[in-house]
Amino acid sequence: MRKIIAALAFAAIITPALGDAIETIDPKSAVEFVLSACLPAMDDLTSVERLAQENKWFHLPTTAYESKYTTPHLKWRANGFFVTTWMFIKGNVPSCFVGLRPYKKVDRDGFFDAISASVQLKLISDRTLSTLRQETYEIIGERPLRLLFSSSTDDGIMFAASIYVDTPQ
Repeated sequence: MRKIIAALAFAAIITPALGDAIETIDPKSAVEFVLSACLPAMDDLTSVERLAQENKWFHLPTTAYESKYTTPHLKWRANGFFVTTWMFIKGNVPSCFVGLRPYKKVDRDGFFDAISASVQLKLISDRTLSTLRQETYEIIGERPLRLLFSSSTDDGIMFAASIYVDTPQ
């Protein structure tokens, strides 16, 4: 639950800047971006920082608040996407969030076709809250910790995607 709340909270702060055009992009490109940014982060969060530096992503200010649950959130704007990473202190659990809207319009069905071709997913939950659909999948693989992929959609358009390590409650 805390991961869903954190993801939705970060999604709520994404607002388009002047001159940002909303464009429809190929779902495969969005999937490639999410996976290339977030999968390596599950082993080493600094991989996102390196990727940001190499690709000259715009670094956003770190949120100036103290949380007893997470490390400070590092944030970037990259090609119209919003990327943030943080670590849940309990269990040293990494999380990576990519906001796809309002800058990019990505079709949900196309996104899931593309991500299913890249990684094997097992549905954990699918909830709809008003117009928001929250889906959570396990990424099947040979990792010692279970990776979860979570997505949010609104009217068939992807809103956000996140990858994080699951911890036993």
